[in-house]
Amino acid sequence: MFFSWWIDALDEFIRLPSHIQWGHWLESGPMPIGLILLTLGIYHWHREQLAISAQMEKRERGFREHRLYDKLTPLGSADYLKRQLVVSLEESLCQQQPLSLVVLDVDDFSAINNAFGHAEGDEVLSALSHLLVLNLRRQDLLCRLAGDRFVVLLPNTGESQAKLLALELQQAVASLAHKTRQQGERIQLSASVAVVMALNETPDNLLRRLNLSLARARRPLTRTA
Repeated sequence: MFFSWWIDALDEFIRLPSHIQWGHWLESGPMPIGLILLTLGIYHWHREQLAISAQMEKRERGFREHRLYDKLTPLGSADYLKRQLVVSLEESLCQQQPLSLVVLDVDDFSAINNAFGHAEGDEVLSALSHLLVLNLRRQDLLCRLAGDRFVVLLPNTGESQAKLLALELQQAVASLAHKTRQQGERIQLSASVAVVMALNETPDNLLRRLNLSLARARRPLTRTA
């Protein structure tokens, strides 16, 4: 295209004989080819910009969603649980299906941190999270609410079935005998559980009722190691 412009500029100063036809072709021929190449270049540049934009959006979404997962266990965080509760509460209301929540709290967990250190306590929580996942159904969602407290979201689950699942989780925790890394001692665990049925309420209010139910269900226990 620039070549055509250059030939056109030369034509203002240099006059070729009328019987020479190739000058006309040199002036007009490269122009459409240049336009085609320019169009292809703009098209590929646009596609490249779209790809870069998609990559940046994906990376930003990854950074944003990374905060929704627990740093210690392969579970969702409290923020992730609240987001899922918004969706689940709406679905439960629209579909007229029950929605249950189970909270599980390890009894006297601070004694493990005091006796064996926080690193060992983290190992216990990691092992416990894997154990709980293995005892849940595919549609259930397990999140770590805070510290040694876990919450299970049970869609399409009535109160009686939720209590049965809570009991199974409690028994699974009691069957776990964690062996410490340094001393090799076995830590016998126990947990308190509580169940609430979701109503037409906000996630914060539902979690508040769940914690109150757990507080009523707790009892003083003595740990043996």
